[in-house]
Amino acid sequence: MKNGQLKTVYHPIEALIFAEYNPRQLTKDQYDNLRDSIKRFGLIDPIIINKHPERENVVIGGHQRLRISKDLGIEKVPCVELNLELDEEKELNVRLNRNVGEWDYDALANYFDVSELLDWGFQNYELGVDDKFNLDENELWEGMPEYENENITPFRSINVRFRNEKDIKEFCDLIGQKITNETKSIWHPKLKQNDFISEAYISEV
Repeated sequence: MKNGQLKTVYHPIEALIFAEYNPRQLTKDQYDNLRDSIKRFGLIDPIIINKHPERENVVIGGHQRLRISKDLGIEKVPCVELNLELDEEKELNVRLNRNVGEWDYDALANYFDVSELLDWGFQNYELGVDDKFNLDENELWEGMPEYENENITPFRSINVRFRNEKDIKEFCDLIGQKITNETKSIWHPKLKQNDFISEAYISEV
């Protein structure tokens, strides 16, 4: 950067590294539209890359433009170089991508903290968290009677993806559980449902 101006430099496309956490993805229509634009006008917006010694040539902004440029056989692309720590790099990536394309929510869940995403501009409903996310749990339970609660924190959670309906059926037969279009998560072995009604606190009048 000189006199407040960002300098554009050209890098071989094969030297650039896609960020492992990048949460942005494109629909087919968005991909086709962006591809047509690059074919017609070239790569107008430079790729933003990191020059930090530990993150050298990692892409911060422009993953989809870079991917399409590779598909089109472009050998060198214009880049703007920044020197950022990993946490700064990830924050800038999210801020740059806030209003473009679609989100890969698996990547958001695996590589980012909810509190960070909320601070960077996401809304609670976009992340599927309650508006009371930042409330102190101890404050919420103040004055409540003591009781024993079984720890049902999972030992490990993973995402499972299926290619087709046949694969879903085979998986259901394998674990002995049913999966519907409304199923969001399951336990294996199946978790026994607690009888919360009989253990509920009531007010005796």
